[in-house]
Amino acid sequence: MKNNFYKVVCAGILMSLFAVGCTDLLEPQYVGNEETEDVWANSKYAHGVLDKVYDWLNDNERSYYGIEDDYYADNAIQNNSVTRYATGGASASYYPLGKWDYYYRNIININQYLEYGLELPIKVADTIPTNRIPEKLFRFGEAHFLRAWSESELLKQYAGPTDATKSVMLGIPLLRGVYSTTEIPLIPRSSYEDCIDAILSDLDTALAYCPFYYDGSTLTPVQYKGRATQRAAWALKSRLLLFAASPAYNTTNDIAKWEQAAAAAYDAIMMDGSLLDLGDLNDENYEVHIDVIWKTLLVKNNNMENEHFPPSYYGSGRCNPSQNLVDAFPMADGTPIADAASSYDPNNPYQNRDARFDKFIVYNGDPFYGYKTIQTYIGGADAKGGLRNDATRTGYYMERFTVDAATDSDPRVKDGKSTSGSRFVRMLDREEVYLNFCEAANEVGASPTVALPGMDFSAYEVFQKIRVRGGSEALQFTDSLASNGLLTKDLFRELVKNERRIEFAFRGFRYWDLRRWLEPLSIINEPIKGMEITRDASMGVELFEYNEQIVESRRYRENTYYGPLPYDEVYKSDALVQNYGW
Repeated sequence: MKNNFYKVVCAGILMSLFAVGCTDLLEPQYVGNEETEDVWANSKYAHGVLDKVYDWLNDNERSYYGIEDDYYADNAIQNNSVTRYATGGASASYYPLGKWDYYYRNIININQYLEYGLELPIKVADTIPTNRIPEKLFRFGEAHFLRAWSESELLKQYAGPTDATKSVMLGIPLLRGVYSTTEIPLIPRSSYEDCIDAILSDLDTALAYCPFYYDGSTLTPVQYKGRATQRAAWALKSRLLLFAASPAYNTTNDIAKWEQAAAAAYDAIMMDGSLLDLGDLNDENYEVHIDVIWKTLLVKNNNMENEHFPPSYYGSGRCNPSQNLVDAFPMADGTPIADAASSYDPNNPYQNRDARFDKFIVYNGDPFYGYKTIQTYIGGADAKGGLRNDATRTGYYMERFTVDAATDSDPRVKDGKSTSGSRFVRMLDREEVYLNFCEAANEVGASPTVALPGMDFSAYEVFQKIRVRGGSEALQFTDSLASNGLLTKDLFRELVKNERRIEFAFRGFRYWDLRRWLEPLSIINEPIKGMEITRDASMGVELFEYNEQIVESRRYRENTYYGPLPYDEVYKSDALVQNYGW
């Protein structure tokens, strides 16, 4: 199998890690000529191996955001290319959503750290007493969390059945020690259930040893923000168990798995101080937003604006939200636009919509950051063939994650306009935990409005905490359903699915949600639509005509519910069994 999957950390590899540069989390005072045993003997050098995993994770997530994954779902496309994987190009040799090498590199380094990087042995039975160094215990917990994170991502990307009956569901090869290059190729994929159990065990260790959060105290100084915490472990546990309970992996619909998922999300909520109001949507990019549980470290640049601002704002307009996603945003009162009682006006489609619409989507007539009005109508500055030939293909641009900052070529820089914005990626947050609970609790209970036994709130109550992010009126539709006894289990399930689509837009959730839900191929292959807009100003008044059009067709097959293991890895190892259909 590939060498970069099997490499055991040796002296040369360790030296290359430190030669890359000091981490933002810890700064080991590396000289450059230490032998391997010297690295492990020095706690600062040894901790640097774990810090390098943080560095890789931060660099990977910041360059990715999740926007890319939405191109493979029905939320968005790129303005300058067809989505090859989604349009019939999927194969075991081309799986752009998989990161096998990246995550196994992390796991190998974590295992090396756990084996050699701790000056004193740590047993799971240990707590945080006075006779041990708290920082070392924290790192012990962090290492287990980071391994759980890496394995949960691999499981999401590669778990799958070995035959059409789905009677055998396999996970990933579990690396739980330090191996030679001849040993690793002999490690087969573990069962899906065994993988879940192994990851849960790591998360339990993280819960025992990580601090609850870094609050600025002596033991938990604020400069360690971005490290793993108990809060992060609880949140990841809720995600992991939700996937395990989902139709793609819970083929018999075992309600006990939904109960476990609901309990994990409930515990995460209660550990965080019970059911709380979520933070202001206007502060979403604020570094210390109260909803953020775990995120990448902060950097300052204008890369997001350069890539995604519309052409009239001197950006490349890379991400184009689909009409499919636009239609998912309800009206301001929460009523779906397709509902007969909706106030939706097809001749004025962007008015009186859910508050998140204006903050996530750039549309025709949008007074984007108050500088210029966006023109995506035919002949407009932001339409294809306007200021750029590779402008929007759908009639929309992405606003989420951007800030009112100038791009590199923006002349406003000369007027003192800021050329950078604060950048971080949310990896775990309250919104996800809340929606995980809503979905799981609804599958367990008879009604979403009734709390499960032993729990202080219902799925519906938690759902309303999310819905209110859509604006002051956003609760009216669901309140009316609930008060009239119309909020059924099936209807609530669909509302939660739609809420996940909106709340996690451009964060990469949609592709994986569609597949774990086993949505029909007719839904997964729904063509990506856009809006063609024609402007008429002949009567002295600007009028627009809106016509939907198909922009990109999708051609997914049945096998794409579960991703393929890398072709090269399977070819070189007799121990690895490929997922069915690949």
